[in-house]
Amino acid sequence: MAPRIVKSNANREPIGPEERLSATMRYLATGDANGIIAASYRIGPTSIHRIIAETTQVIWDVLTEHSFLNVPKNKGEWRAVAEEFETKWNFPHCLGAIDG
Repeated sequence: MAPRIVKSNANREPIGPEERLSATMRYLATGDANGIIAASYRIGPTSIHRIIAETTQVIWDVLTEHSFLNVPKNKGEWRAVAEEFETKWNFPHCLGAIDG
């Protein structure tokens, strides 16, 4: 995954993939505001926002490319997921859940 989030160094030293992933994981784990994360990493809030967006997209791409996540492809598959949640768990109109 690291090669996908490495940036070129045109004018200054880029933020490395380790720090980009670390900031993104902190955001995902805590839900802290971009400004708080930016201050703790000494990176601008706009840069943190961009880093989080880019890195989460790469994480999503890698997980779906390697079939770790099977995402429904059409309306019928989404409806089947919702129907299963309603039938099995009594949660109507639900498409997923996070546990633990």
